[in-house]
Amino acid sequence: MGVVGGGGALRPDGPVVWLTLPDGQVVSAVVRARRREPGGWWYAVEVPLWARVELADGRVVAGVDPAVCWAPATACEPVEGEDYSAVPTERPRRGQR
Repeated sequence: MGVVGGGGALRPDGPVVWLTLPDGQVVSAVVRARRREPGGWWYAVEVPLWARVELADGRVVAGVDPAVCWAPATACEPVEGEDYSAVPTERPRRGQR
């Protein structure tokens, strides 16, 4: 995700989905890739996490450290109006299902 202007507001630089985490929380995530596995589709999604950033002058400020993980498609809900057509897609090789 890209950082924008003052206040550290985030602006996604890719299509967004609603990602349901294992504990039931729902967060927005940027889709980075998708892959078809024998058991179904998986999405590489990026979520922004807090980071401790030490500046050159020694000050410590809050920053963003994006984390990428693979989530099952069942945990990813498309967001109306998002275009997923440019997401890199891996399909099974011949002989895989």
